[in-house]
Amino acid sequence: MISGLMRHGMMERADLLRPDWTYWRYDFLMLSAVAEPIRQRPDFDRIIADARVEFEQGLQVLEEARARGEFPAYLEQPLADLKQQLDWPPS
Repeated sequence: MISGLMRHGMMERADLLRPDWTYWRYDFLMLSAVAEPIRQRPDFDRIIADARVEFEQGLQVLEEARARGEFPAYLEQPLADLKQQLDWPPS
């Protein structure tokens, strides 16, 4: 519902449903055209910082799984592609 409001330029209504914007994943916020209005917000640095922490935690879990030999090989390329799209790690 929120992404539909965003796609139609109704950010004020979307803000009523999700005022802190912490629900969204880092990759969505950084890559999705739907998230462009959020990227233009003055408080985007705060929003993305919260999402970045969760993304880093997720990557750490994947690295731990890789170290234990539990990370599926078929996910290696998609993960590498995602990191490349995000220019990860950020400088």
